[in-house]
Amino acid sequence: MLGVGIHPVQAGLYFLAFSFCDGSPLCSSKPISPTLCAAVRAAVQRIHDRGMVHGDLRNDNILVQVGASSSGSIVTPCQSVVLLDLGSAHAAAARQCTAEMRWLEELLSTAISS
Repeated sequence: MLGVGIHPVQAGLYFLAFSFCDGSPLCSSKPISPTLCAAVRAAVQRIHDRGMVHGDLRNDNILVQVGASSSGSIVTPCQSVVLLDLGSAHAAAARQCTAEMRWLEELLSTAISS
């Protein structure tokens, strides 16, 4: 979970402060594995499950972070996904969620084939 802070500036005026996320856009992550595609789908589905759509899904708004996970003495590389720029996110009907998932599938198939 990313850290988010909401800070008052003056009456009725706030700014948001987010944790720094180091990573690269989806389109620069080659090859794009089925596991990474599944992580992107799951991140978007998580927003949809809350009755929202992202509203601006594109390669630059899907950040891939590369890290490592360990199990005992075995360390393996792993990738995680962070969705950025939710400024266009809004409450949505089921049909909007379906349309956004369709768009996501096109985006992923283009990223895989390029």
